Amino acid sequence: MTELAEEQQEPWLLVRAFSHLNYTEAFLATTYLGNARTLCDAISLSKRYFHQNSDLASLALELNSGQARIVVTPTPEAHATEQQLVAALYAVMRTCQGLGLQQASANLAGMSDSAQDACRRLLRLPVTAIPGEQRLELQFPALELARALNTTQPNIARLARRERQLIRSTAGHCWSESVQLLLTALLPRGETRISRCASLLAVAPRTLQRKLTTEQQPFSALLATVRQRLCLEYLRADHADDTLALLLGYRQTSQFYRQFRQWYGCSPSQLRSRLTPEIAKTTKTRDATMRRHTLLPALLLPLALAANAADDSLDERLTRGAEAIQPKAIAWRHDIHQHPELGNQEQRTAALIAEHLRSLGMEVATGVGTTGVVGLLKGGKPGPVVALARRHGCLAGTGGHSLPFASEVRQQYLGEERPVSTPAVMTPTSPSSWQPQKC
Repeated sequence: MTELAEEQQEPWLLVRAFSHLNYTEAFLATTYLGNARTLCDAISLSKRYFHQNSDLASLALELNSGQARIVVTPTPEAHATEQQLVAALYAVMRTCQGLGLQQASANLAGMSDSAQDACRRLLRLPVTAIPGEQRLELQFPALELARALNTTQPNIARLARRERQLIRSTAGHCWSESVQLLLTALLPRGETRISRCASLLAVAPRTLQRKLTTEQQPFSALLATVRQRLCLEYLRADHADDTLALLLGYRQTSQFYRQFRQWYGCSPSQLRSRLTPEIAKTTKTRDATMRRHTLLPALLLPLALAANAADDSLDERLTRGAEAIQPKAIAWRHDIHQHPELGNQEQRTAALIAEHLRSLGMEVATGVGTTGVVGLLKGGKPGPVVALARRHGCLAGTGGHSLPFASEVRQQYLGEERPVSTPAVMTPTSPSSWQPQKC
């Protein structure tokens, strides 16, 4: 590059080359930066993976007197040229601007006058010479660190790939840091298992558990730490309680409430009232676009789940799907147990089943064998037929428990009034033993 710059008589050719790269928000969202929720997150990720792209310098984030500074410091053994250092600062500046940074200036230490002039001309920022060893700084108001980014479709697979590269290239890698980083991205998707983190890091769950034990950082403690940190962040963003529970990976809001009280000794509404001045102050500093971007992860969570489903194995997708419908399935079971009906009298149960099958878009036939229901799901290609049969009639006799959904129904059976209860029998039937009826 140095020889080419001399040939072209352009000493800052590398910086000009960097100016032709894509720094738009839409493109940055397709990189690992798409997993950042705020500008601060994006800077932290850039620091973490900087050495994977260049060993000429390192990045650091410093805070002082309401000002934030991203510091580019040359690596002594790399002997980076001023052109390379200015190009690194330029890339950092354009990336931050692509993510919404508006107010910034540059500070240079240990740089020549020509480098300072080049920075003023190429960066188009106010440039100040400061004393000290060689370093370049991008300075901006610290309040900008809280700027919310558009993270509607985080690319966890790309983030995991970066972590795997970091693991291979770093001696004595800190596994707990990788797990916390992945959990931050996984929790809004409702994923809280160590097996998922292990899969993304390409190790066995037991291996990851052993690594974390060696670091004295059990997975459960890391999960709680990440949840508590994100909880306060989401609370300051003024999310509703049910949205908080969803973003923190809780299947039930009641679980979230119990954990919240253990963390803060009060309810979310009580803590929110204490933070009201802070929330109001933060809200006033954000424009309408930033606030909309903050709310999008919660509003578009189902779309994000669908968009990232391709990254997961079939087994994991089926497991998450089953977990998602579990509350609804339990509610159905409780309802049917509370309202049992004897064989050939299952009018209410048949209506409930038929209504749901129609909502799924199936062709539904009712009155099959008196109260039977058949739902036909047609595939797009020819092939064998598979049937799933369920016996939904109840039995004469007590349910044998005193749970809230226990049956209290009594019906006539063989000339006597008896208590009745609903069994739970689901029998898959092979095509050879099932003959479809014409209705």
